[in-house]
Amino acid sequence: MIIRYFFFPFLAIVAIAFGCVSEQTKLKTGPTRTLYYVSEVISGDTIIIDGVGRVRYIGVSAPKQSLSGKHDEPFSAECKRENERLLAGKWCRYELDKEEVERDKTTLAYVFARTDSEEIFVNEHLLEQGLARFSPSTVNTKYYERLLRAESTAKRNKRGMWARVSAE
Repeated sequence: MIIRYFFFPFLAIVAIAFGCVSEQTKLKTGPTRTLYYVSEVISGDTIIIDGVGRVRYIGVSAPKQSLSGKHDEPFSAECKRENERLLAGKWCRYELDKEEVERDKTTLAYVFARTDSEEIFVNEHLLEQGLARFSPSTVNTKYYERLLRAESTAKRNKRGMWARVSAE
């Protein structure tokens, strides 16, 4: 009898508390626009979104950083820094495509950073700035042409890693 009086109110409080925690990671901005909080930038093409976990950008291959920092690929620091500028501690939205998760349970997504005045397609932006390479997918093709064009623009304008390379 005593359990019934204390157990059910306790469950209700726990359910409310967990509901509040998960809602803190989401910000509704309209009927189909839910924003998520980026708690960490792992690299130039990978972030952690609260309530989602590790997210890797579709169509983007950022230069790799070594654990020691001694063997970083060129532009790895610049790419990560730009990714942090756009997303670290900020809100974003993301879109999935046909293949939603990699084998290691990392979510594959197109990520859009929010600013006061606009939305920036992060995958495309990193390619346009020449900070990453286009990594085509045969499955996830929603923005294939747009991402390919972004890398071509960087090559043509000799931006980032393409500054010393002739445009292909």
